[in-house]
Amino acid sequence: MRRVASRPAPRGRGGLTLLEVMVALALAGLVLALLLGYVRAARGASTAAETRSEAELTLRLAVELLREELRLAGAAPWPPPAAVVGTDAPAAFLQQPLRLAPTAHGSSVRVRYLDHRLAGAPVARDHTYEAGVDGSGAPQLYRRADGGARQPLLAGVTRFAVVGGVSAGGAWLSAEQLPGRRVRALELVVEVGLDARRFLVELPAWPQVTGP
Repeated sequence: MRRVASRPAPRGRGGLTLLEVMVALALAGLVLALLLGYVRAARGASTAAETRSEAELTLRLAVELLREELRLAGAAPWPPPAAVVGTDAPAAFLQQPLRLAPTAHGSSVRVRYLDHRLAGAPVARDHTYEAGVDGSGAPQLYRRADGGARQPLLAGVTRFAVVGGVSAGGAWLSAEQLPGRRVRALELVVEVGLDARRFLVELPAWPQVTGP
């Protein structure tokens, strides 16, 4: 009985060659690298957007807080709000109701106002606002009450400065021209990282500004 020899299967038909495997791996690596780059870019954009959003929120809070606090300079907040102090105010209060001084992070602003919400005679209150850094080097907006230790108010504020103001006569003055003048508004700048906001704070009592 004759045996029929079987034909050998063509080479490569049963699997991939080494070259084909290397090409497939190279393509897979390229696709993976592109996907990783896209994910990193998306994460970076998300982080940047979140950082901008946080900076905008910090700036808005700083503006609202400083407007509310600094407007009390030379005034009695209650009652009525921001009423002009009369001649019956304590002698200590009539001196230096708004004091400006340069700092390493812009300006310090000391506000003196009359507080007669408590029982007894009216009391002069001093609050100083300035930017600085805490023990770990993180930027902060600080308030210091009556010459005591500074208290952090708002994290992230890298600079706070007075850049000018409006005199009682309506003229715009630079920060250097403010000492010795009565003012109806201050122009301030607040910075959070690379973002900044300039704004006016109206001062109903028109306090006199003093220097350092």
